[in-house]
Amino acid sequence: SADNITMKVTSTVTWRIADPMLAATMAAETMAVNTGATISSDIKKLRGDVLKQAIASLATFMGGVNYSDSFHMAAAAQKGTVPSGAGVPEPESEAKVKATDNPLYDTARMTNSVKHANTTTRTYGVEILSINILSAVPVDDQLT
Repeated sequence: SADNITMKVTSTVTWRIADPMLAATMAAETMAVNTGATISSDIKKLRGDVLKQAIASLATFMGGVNYSDSFHMAAAAQKGTVPSGAGVPEPESEAKVKATDNPLYDTARMTNSVKHANTTTRTYGVEILSINILSAVPVDDQLT
């Protein structure tokens, strides 16, 4: 069984315009919402589209984080017991242990999230270079 926890995430997105002609074409707002509104074609729409896609990819990443899979062996090690069916783990380098210590810092999965975002953003001439999690805390203060 799994529990879902609502998280407040602070992150950054680094992106660049890879195809200026395509980006200019896709950034143009061709339909005015209000009858008196003017049609604009500045970077605000493009920036908003990139942000929405980055949030969607980050949400997919965060939704796949499963702390119980990553911390159950550590908890067993602290208690001096190993769950049944688990072999004795081989010694690992300290760098590898630290890299996998928290699933929010799984670089391979985050790289996949960037690739996921780029499948969409490249269709409008933008490439996301990185998505970085600065902080992630539960919204419920009792969980911290």
